[in-house]
Amino acid sequence: MEKSLYNKLLRKSKALMEPDRMYHDFAHAKAVYLNASKLLKELGGDEIIVLTSALFHDIARDKDDHEEIGAKKLEKILKELAAFPQEKIDAVCTAVLRHEKGQKTHEEKILSDADKMDAFNELGIARGFMMASKKGYTLHKAIDLYAELLEKWYKGMHFDISRKLVDKDYKRVSGILKKMQQKYTKFPLRDII
Repeated sequence: MEKSLYNKLLRKSKALMEPDRMYHDFAHAKAVYLNASKLLKELGGDEIIVLTSALFHDIARDKDDHEEIGAKKLEKILKELAAFPQEKIDAVCTAVLRHEKGQKTHEEKILSDADKMDAFNELGIARGFMMASKKGYTLHKAIDLYAELLEKWYKGMHFDISRKLVDKDYKRVSGILKKMQQKYTKFPLRDII
């Protein structure tokens, strides 16, 4: 991607994602961007589509139907950016629209995996627990749910390289969640008296 275009996109993403974001903030956008960059090196693909969608995929995350709202918002942003290749806007916005489900193109699959890859670390756990809290889940339910989702996301990645890149973190975070789950297992009362 041309450096001046990248810098414009980066500044715009930061301005949109940094202020008042509960959990899908600019740190998440940057992590997804870096994950997408790694995957592009291994798998090839259209850099502009993948990296732009990575920076903006969650710009409407605080809304219901965030994928659709985010894609429409991003379309407007990109149309106003003269340096952005106008012929790629539809593909970028479709990648944002499908980043959670229904991926069809190579680039959409890279974005989806890059997004999931950010769940396999401590900030991913924190985001997951914050989202569960917002839904009113107990801590016990949040731990169980995150452990289930982590396994689903790991197995559901589109590319072997995606799993390979997060394998170590997947095992580590799964271990942390198992230890948390053990805190909720039944134990004899005599162990605490």
